[in-house]
Amino acid sequence: MTTKRMSIRRSDTCSVCGVELLAGTTAWWDGAAHAVTCVTCHDASVTLTPVDVAPPQPDSEHPAPG
Repeated sequence: MTTKRMSIRRSDTCSVCGVELLAGTTAWWDGAAHAVTCVTCHDASVTLTPVDVAPPQPDSEHPAPG
């Protein structure tokens, strides 16, 4: 099961920062872990996947010093 953003039905605490989340608050629910994460912590934990970039190749016209 994946996490989903929802309006929580019961008051709970964020599993990351411990802030109190009141019933009706929008938060992220992880059904597998039975854990709630506040939007702030969830958004901070989302990482962007870097674009695959090949390492620079030596330039035959301008060889590396050495």
